[in-house]
Amino acid sequence: MWELITSGRGRRTQIDGIRGLIGELRPGDIIEVGHGFGIIASFQQTETQELRVRVLFLTQGTEERELILTTAMIYAPVETVKQKITVVTKARFDSVDDAEKDQFYFCYRGQDRKGRFSDEFNFDTLIGNAQGISEQLADLFREKFETPKKKRKVARGLMGTPKKLFPQEIPEPIAEVTFDWSSGSDSEEFKDEETDKMEIDTASSVVDTASPKRAPQTPRKKRAVEIPKTPRSARSKVLPSTPHKHAPSTPHQEARDRLHISSLPDSLPCRESEFSQVFIALESAIQAGTGTCVYVSGTPGVGKTATVREVISQLELRKEDGELPPFVFLEVNGMKLTHPNVVYDLLWKEVSDKPNMSASNGMSALESVFTKKDPSRPVLVVLVDELDQLVTKNQSVMYNLFNWPALPNSKLIVVAIANTMDLPERLLTNKISSRLGLTRIQFRGYTYQELRQIIFSRLEGLDVVDVDAIEYVARKVAGVSGDARRALDLCRRAVELGDGKTIKIDHVREAIMESHVTHMEEFLASLSVVSKVLLCAIIVRARRSKANEVLLREVLQQAEQLVHMGKSSAINAKWLYGSDVRLRGFRYAVQELVEGGLISQQVMKGEATPNIRLNVAPEAMKKILDYDPDVGEML
Repeated sequence: MWELITSGRGRRTQIDGIRGLIGELRPGDIIEVGHGFGIIASFQQTETQELRVRVLFLTQGTEERELILTTAMIYAPVETVKQKITVVTKARFDSVDDAEKDQFYFCYRGQDRKGRFSDEFNFDTLIGNAQGISEQLADLFREKFETPKKKRKVARGLMGTPKKLFPQEIPEPIAEVTFDWSSGSDSEEFKDEETDKMEIDTASSVVDTASPKRAPQTPRKKRAVEIPKTPRSARSKVLPSTPHKHAPSTPHQEARDRLHISSLPDSLPCRESEFSQVFIALESAIQAGTGTCVYVSGTPGVGKTATVREVISQLELRKEDGELPPFVFLEVNGMKLTHPNVVYDLLWKEVSDKPNMSASNGMSALESVFTKKDPSRPVLVVLVDELDQLVTKNQSVMYNLFNWPALPNSKLIVVAIANTMDLPERLLTNKISSRLGLTRIQFRGYTYQELRQIIFSRLEGLDVVDVDAIEYVARKVAGVSGDARRALDLCRRAVELGDGKTIKIDHVREAIMESHVTHMEEFLASLSVVSKVLLCAIIVRARRSKANEVLLREVLQQAEQLVHMGKSSAINAKWLYGSDVRLRGFRYAVQELVEGGLISQQVMKGEATPNIRLNVAPEAMKKILDYDPDVGEML
């Protein structure tokens, strides 16, 4: 529980800080929060009494214990605040003994929305200045990257006084605002300028300069964040909420609920760097009102979709608080579309109220919309998940999704998520893919330390699973795929097998064997004989070459050798080959294995036959096929 530290009375009451188990937090403190680190700007309590902290985001750098100052402002529930941290200058960090360096972080540079780094600065001087950290960082970037404009000659009148070429009103000067870091409250000078109907955010003068400066206007009442009491429309819906469940009666039931992959955690650990990259790319495009395309790739279960959705949630909060221009969000899942061209219909519904069109007409209409300049049209942010499923014969859908954001007046932001890193290059020509200007973000597989941290975060406060069992799961999964969903599923199944006991390594081993054997045995038994022969050939070639990738030509040669081996070689050869030179139906067999997820096929330029890659450990499949009555003798 958090205790509020407030000042003022009535409508002038403001939150100066909070107090909890980790101590007292006030604006200016540096904390470790769900997605990484941040400098507290202010606190906010919504109409539903939810307490949130607003922070200036710090992303992790390339050096160990390095933090990089950004201009991104995010909201986070106070429940995600983990601890206060100490950030020092690089010189002071280098002078600290090695045994004590894990108690400090250092910061000496900043990063803007374009990914550019500032010159080195003194963090102690920056943090102690009352003009606002974000404003000072923006000044550093202006000094480094903006060239001074030449002074324009002004026409003069008869008496030598400058003429007003474009008469305009002279705005009132803005009163200078200072902030007292020690007390966390605004100065008396600022309070004198307050109007009766104006609510002031606690630290709006500290870090509220992430967005461009605007011309001074008449003070208006700051709108509080409104939490919708009814479900949002499809336009603004970001994440489906986790269904309400009854309170679990035992710790084991609660552990099963937390370990379920559909359970949404308060924060996504171990994806701080990727979160900041996606956030900065989208926020800068929305602020500028331009289009961009972000290509996110990585193997399944590494947090791609969850991270992007959390970025959208943070951007929605900033939009509702008036810190970002209006934008519309649309999520498209390629697995749920009956045909790739359906994406045109979904896009048309977001940009127009007119009736639906056919695929060809819809594509032409969207091209016209994204080409025409329309200041009133909001930015459209489209999340395209499972991009691999939008493959067509001429790749027109994928090309348009990548090309439309590059148009000057498109106001279209596409975040494409796929499991393949080089999908645009493989499906589009090099000439086309090179000019699309994609921002690429690669999600690597989780390491065992990260998987262990993810499991620990899910089971925080529950003494159900033994530490050695968690370590065993993390190492097993990290050695194969780094799939967090796989690790959570194994832990959840182990809890079910434990039947109320403390979960040990034996329970995890039983869960692993159960998941491997049952599903794979059933699938391999249902394969055709040709597919089994081809799979045996792939396993033999992979073991011989000590690599998971083999050429299809070599696999077919190996299959011919395996067929002519054993007691039933004559019967097998006559039935599987007949008068043909190659294995009958091998193309169908390859397709069957690809659809089953056992192998993947990749056509490389300059190669006559494609590469075949095993997606499952060959030893696991060999143990099952050894007892198969059709191909057991071949291995």
